[in-house]
Amino acid sequence: MTKTTIVKRYVDGFAQRAEATGGLEQGLEELKNVKHLIRQHPELMAFFKNPIIPPQEKHRLIALIFKDGFSGLLKHFLSYLIDKRRIGLLLEIIEDAHERYAHREELDVLLKVSFPLDLETMKEIKERLEKKVGRRLKLYVHLDADLHGGISATVGNIVFDNSLEGSLKELRERLMELKIR
Repeated sequence: MTKTTIVKRYVDGFAQRAEATGGLEQGLEELKNVKHLIRQHPELMAFFKNPIIPPQEKHRLIALIFKDGFSGLLKHFLSYLIDKRRIGLLLEIIEDAHERYAHREELDVLLKVSFPLDLETMKEIKERLEKKVGRRLKLYVHLDADLHGGISATVGNIVFDNSLEGSLKELRERLMELKIR
């Protein structure tokens, strides 16, 4: 198993537990605070990574340092990383968690269609767009007869145009380029 896969598994596990307890945002904030603490005190990570120090001592230090203002979930997670000898991945886990979960809000998508779509087709379009964008999306559907077939999706400032109108416009631009040269 690659290091990236291991990191992702721990991040997903942490996120699932945090969501189950109703506090993913709080959990991410706590991870960020742990990262700042480790950056301010690098000897802390050296202590946790030291193979000579028994896990019980590391657990005691976690209980001492993180007793006030930190959830039981975070303390349990850090202890679990120590028990599994994965505490050395902590900073990578924190970075990955932030990248994958800190911006979980849905992006709005304007989906222009030339004819009404059934729910199954809209669901498939949404899933494909989410894969391309890498975020959860919320669709707003607009019926636009000017498309003359196909669809057009606008996500932020990105336009995915799979309409006949878009294809004709692209063809027109290519022909204009040829004419100018």
